Amino acid sequence: MSKRPPCHLHKFASIVHFERTICRKCNQVKSTRLQCFLKVADLGSFSAAAEALNLQPSSVTRHVTALEEEMGARFFHRSRKRVALTEAGGLFAPFARRILEEEREARSAISGLQTMPSGLLTISCTRAFGEYWLAAKLPDFLESYPHITVSIRFDDRIVDLGEEGVDLAIRIGALEDSDLIALRILDNDFRLVAAPEYLDRHSWPLTLEMLPQHHWVGLATRRWSNLRVLGHDAILPVKSQRVEVNTPSAVHQLVRNGAGLTVLPTWMVADDIASGRLVVLFEDHKFSPYLSDDSAVYAVYQERRFMPPKLRAFLDFLRTEAASAV
Repeated sequence: MSKRPPCHLHKFASIVHFERTICRKCNQVKSTRLQCFLKVADLGSFSAAAEALNLQPSSVTRHVTALEEEMGARFFHRSRKRVALTEAGGLFAPFARRILEEEREARSAISGLQTMPSGLLTISCTRAFGEYWLAAKLPDFLESYPHITVSIRFDDRIVDLGEEGVDLAIRIGALEDSDLIALRILDNDFRLVAAPEYLDRHSWPLTLEMLPQHHWVGLATRRWSNLRVLGHDAILPVKSQRVEVNTPSAVHQLVRNGAGLTVLPTWMVADDIASGRLVVLFEDHKFSPYLSDDSAVYAVYQERRFMPPKLRAFLDFLRTEAASAV
C-alpha cells in the first residue's frame, strides 16, 4: 500500500488540478458567481456580500453553491458565527481574481475597438480605381484616423470577404444575387478622349459614324468589347483597334502618348483634360465600354450587427470624398 504524499506535495497537486479545471471551464463560469464567491471570501459573510453586491442573500448562496458544484469542491466552512474559506477555497481565490481581472481587461479592449476607430482595415480594390483615385485620397484618411492601419489589395478578381478576411471591397458595377451590402459611392462617367497630337495627325471625327475609322486603344477584357453611346440603341463597332492591353493604366498612357482614341473614366483623366494633355470628343454624349448600364463604383461589405468603427469611418470618408468630386 502506497504512502500518502506529504502535505506540501498534496497542496501542489491540488493547485495543478484547480488550474487545469479552470482552464477547461473558465469560459462557462459566470462572472457573477466568481464575484459572489470573492465577496463572501473578503467579507466573511453571505449577507454582507449580498448587501455589497445589491443581491438577495439567497441569490448569493445559490451562485456560490453552483460554483462549488461546478468545480467539485467546497469553498467555505459555514457556521452560525462565521464563514471561513476551506483549503480549496483559499487555493481557488487567486485564480478567481485573475479570471475576473482578465475579463475586465478583455471587455476594456473590445470596448475601445467599438468606440474609437482603430485596428487593421483590409480593403480589396479594383486596380485602376485603387491606384488612381483611392491611393490619392488615402493619406487624408490616415491623417484623420491615426489608430487605423490599412492593407489594400489591388486586383480585379472577385473576393470572398469572409473567407479572405477582407473588411471592404471596392468594385465597378452592381452585384448580382449577393448577400453583401453594396454602397454606391461614385458615378463612373466615361469620356471619349484623345491626345491633341493624335488628332492633329488623323483629323477630328465630326460625327459618331466616323469613330470606327480611327485608331483605338482597348482593354483586353470581354467587358470592354465595344463602344456604347448611352441613349442610343446601336453599339459602335471598333474595327481598327491598333493596340490592346490588359490594364487601364496602360490604356491611359498609350492614349496620352498619341496612340489613338479610347473611353476612360473621369476620375482617371480629369487632370489630363484640365491640363490639355487629353481632349474630350463629343462632350454632349455619354459613352461606356461596358455592356451593363450600371458601371458605378460601389463599396461592398458584409452585413454586420455591430459594424466596427474603423469600417464605418472609412465608409463615411468614401462618401465625403465622392461628394466633393461631383
